[in-house]
Amino acid sequence: MIPIFQKYLTGHPKGAAAAWMLNGVLQSMMTGVVPGNRNADNIDPDLHDCDKLVFLNRSVSTYGYKAALLKSFGFGQVGGEVLVIHPDYVLSQLSSEQLEGYHQRRLARQHQAYR
Repeated sequence: MIPIFQKYLTGHPKGAAAAWMLNGVLQSMMTGVVPGNRNADNIDPDLHDCDKLVFLNRSVSTYGYKAALLKSFGFGQVGGEVLVIHPDYVLSQLSSEQLEGYHQRRLARQHQAYR
């Protein structure tokens, strides 16, 4: 899983923080760039023994990834979780007729939004 840490930039507004993080996840999925956490300069030494954890303090370019899991937690144990799957994987499950119907509905929504 690719971690996207942006809560330190947005503070604690639950909805706004999640929307901000979703935008970051989508940008990362489109570009393949995993942003590093510039504040990761004081990692607990005990965590360095965990060979499955990576602490990125600089951005890394990848070949891309096809799914992401966004978690946003706020005060009072209120939070949300969003699974983001690349459209190629979702749309590939549709038949030709379903895909064409989806395409037409999407175009209609786009034209309505940009009147």
